[in-house]
Amino acid sequence: MVRRNCSLLLLTIWLAGGCSAPQPPYEPALDPANAKVDLSKIHPVTRGMQSEAGEFAGKPVPAFALESTSGGQVSDKVLSDGKQPSLLYFINLECPCCVDSNPIFRAIAKGLPQVRVFGVADGDLAQTKKWVAANEPDYPVLADSKQDLMRAMKIRNGVYFALLQPNGQVEAIEPGVSKEVMARVVSRLAKLGGFDAPKLSLSQAPERLTSGCAFSWSE
Repeated sequence: MVRRNCSLLLLTIWLAGGCSAPQPPYEPALDPANAKVDLSKIHPVTRGMQSEAGEFAGKPVPAFALESTSGGQVSDKVLSDGKQPSLLYFINLECPCCVDSNPIFRAIAKGLPQVRVFGVADGDLAQTKKWVAANEPDYPVLADSKQDLMRAMKIRNGVYFALLQPNGQVEAIEPGVSKEVMARVVSRLAKLGGFDAPKLSLSQAPERLTSGCAFSWSE
């Protein structure tokens, strides 16, 4: 009986010590739930990332002309014709997070035909086409092999995405995805395009605000 009580006491002390252990250094994410998950398995969106992304609101999209997996080139002039809002989803071809987030943007591309959705990948056209063949995004993907557009817009990680007004001005840059963020984005795109926001199934979006792997230009 005494031995059992001692074991229970040692277990209690061990658990208490574990609970009181200091947390690793961490910049709080906008979603405080991120503080409770294994940071080695996610890329949390920090306040610094959000603040930097916010600096681009109202600015024109930088000049670019990139090869598309659908053929031909897509340029900033195409996205500035005043006809439709656009969404640019930035893809790190080596990032599993970008694969995981692809269904979210595929759902937007299918559910919002009034919006132009493009992926922007960090590889050449051949590499980008392989990613498209493997992941079937159902939206064209542009090959930004030199990461010039990403650098100009300070797109640091995969999963970042940008909303563009019909005139090509940046409405917002979001450095990550979550269910709450994506629901807000659908409403925002509907407002930009002048249509009623549909109800989309965004079940693939995570509860916690999460970004992707860093692009090589920002490492």
